[in-house]
Amino acid sequence: MTCRRDRLPEGIPKDAFHYLKGIKVDHRTRVARFEQPIVAVKHVNQKEGSEKKNYTRTHVSFQSTGGTNISSVNALSENVLYVRERKKGRGEQQRKWGIEMCNARELYLKNYSAVDKMDQALINWRVTYRSWRWWHAPMRHGKAIAMSMAYQLYLQCTEGG
Repeated sequence: MTCRRDRLPEGIPKDAFHYLKGIKVDHRTRVARFEQPIVAVKHVNQKEGSEKKNYTRTHVSFQSTGGTNISSVNALSENVLYVRERKKGRGEQQRKWGIEMCNARELYLKNYSAVDKMDQALINWRVTYRSWRWWHAPMRHGKAIAMSMAYQLYLQCTEGG
């Protein structure tokens, strides 16, 4: 069942979805929420005698915590649902609560800061121009990444690294 914000599946009342603020969470509202993450796993075995290696592709959709999906190759050995304890404050003021977590979500949370750092580094390169051609945007992004990485390699070589 696919669901966009502006178009809900037929036959299910709108008040059963979390896209509206202030709706209570009960057995009816869980209709639009998956209790377990959706996981698709594909094991690809290469022919014998081939130089290619076997690999496993996974796609995980954690709808219960947001609209985030993560696809990976050989990054997840398992994907189980668990509750992670979070704490804030000290002493008597300390609050504790649980966060629904799975291995894919934890991998995402540990690594998304690298994307932010890369975006911050690309701001300085200013490889932008306006175009009606949709493929120019990913091409410019790729060029900016290549220039940024080449400059970092240049710095490491000049410093003797």
